[in-house]
Amino acid sequence: MKVDPYIEFVKEKMNILSNFPQIAIIIYEVTRKVLEEYDINAEIFFFGSVINGKFTAVSDIDVAILANKVPEKRKEIIREIFEALESKGLPWWLPLEIHFFTLSMFSAFKRGGANFIKAEDFLCGLL
Repeated sequence: MKVDPYIEFVKEKMNILSNFPQIAIIIYEVTRKVLEEYDINAEIFFFGSVINGKFTAVSDIDVAILANKVPEKRKEIIREIFEALESKGLPWWLPLEIHFFTLSMFSAFKRGGANFIKAEDFLCGLL
């Protein structure tokens, strides 16, 4: 019986999303370290369906970085985060979106219904 590559991919992705609490620790630690290297004082939040456990095969992991201003080197920062996550054993195709927010953007998303949870609060008891 031939294995469908798409089915295998979806299974692996759902496994990753199911293990979000353990993966969240790695994402948080890597993101915090890279932000510190760029001397960016920011808060890290998780949001979206994965924090509620209501994810589907088309879901991803959303990370919000709340900073005074969106860094000019944001693409470089995001690239470094992904490279560091891959070096920790996570797949290069990790279903992860990293969003930089200013306070006004963050507040607008909250008013729109985004369910942000501070990473430290989410990880409380896991670290």
